[in-house]
Amino acid sequence: MSSEKKKLSLPVQLLIAMLFGIGAGFLLGEKASYISFIGSIFMRLLKMCVYPLILVSIITGVANVMDIARLKKIGLSFLGYTFISSTCAAIFGVIAMVVTKAGQGVNLGDAVTETASVDVVQSFVEWIPDNVFASFSNGSLIQIIIFAVAFGAVLASVRKTETGAALFKILVGVNDVMTKMVGFVIRLAPIGVFALIANMIGTTKLEVVSGVAKMLGAYYAGLLAFLVLFIPIVLKVFAKVSPIQFYKNAFPTMVMAASTCSSVGTLPVTMKTAKERCGVPDDIVNLVTAPAATINMDGAAVEYTCYVLFAAYAFNVHLSRFRLSLRLSCAW
Repeated sequence: MSSEKKKLSLPVQLLIAMLFGIGAGFLLGEKASYISFIGSIFMRLLKMCVYPLILVSIITGVANVMDIARLKKIGLSFLGYTFISSTCAAIFGVIAMVVTKAGQGVNLGDAVTETASVDVVQSFVEWIPDNVFASFSNGSLIQIIIFAVAFGAVLASVRKTETGAALFKILVGVNDVMTKMVGFVIRLAPIGVFALIANMIGTTKLEVVSGVAKMLGAYYAGLLAFLVLFIPIVLKVFAKVSPIQFYKNAFPTMVMAASTCSSVGTLPVTMKTAKERCGVPDDIVNLVTAPAATINMDGAAVEYTCYVLFAAYAFNVHLSRFRLSLRLSCAW
């Protein structure tokens, strides 16, 4: 018989780390900040890996999809789902805030009516990188993604040539190395999660929490409703996947996201989980997960909607239906 002990799975390790982190935060209080550097190191290690991983995974993913029709189908399906899911997430946020009326009675004074104008066209223009090295330096994820898609599309067009085939092979090798590198970093996730949660709990003032507790309650209620009502329908009707099995498989990503509060920081775990636990094809994971971390942010759609309505209640601003819909579209 093998004497080798069975190791705890990553989801169990992350859950235990989160629970111990909560306990340590309450026990240590502000002294928990002494171990915050551990969480910071973990997050920096993740971000050290994530931008090169995004670059090579998208390039190889796009270049590997030689069938333009399939590439278009994946892209359009992703964009369509993003629009629908983000809109529904914002609606759940509205319902949660309207039901709880979080912010009423806070009375933060009169609202500042002066607002800064937003140039939508210029915002889209700035998505195009004028210096890809600066994009990496600044951590501009959308610019990195656009460069990677463009590079991958050109590589796909020359992939049958000797030079194109050689370059594609090299990039596939780099992608494999980056994936293994991310795997080593993820092994440290329980330690990083413990430090992040302990610091967050220990250094958060109770009076601050109590001041926005109702809004946070509405926010998490909206998120829970979205996860329980909307996502299972999508999984069951369109993906033909059991929601319970999906949440079980996706648990490491959910814990990491809750611990780091960062879509980009969670991305390596998202990719690893999608490939190894959810059985999503590699090319789809490489194509979709990085843009999804920037564009398809359902949690942010709920969050920003709650912020807008909380501020409206707190500053006694009466939003008309038109102004409310405008703010929801901006939040999306």
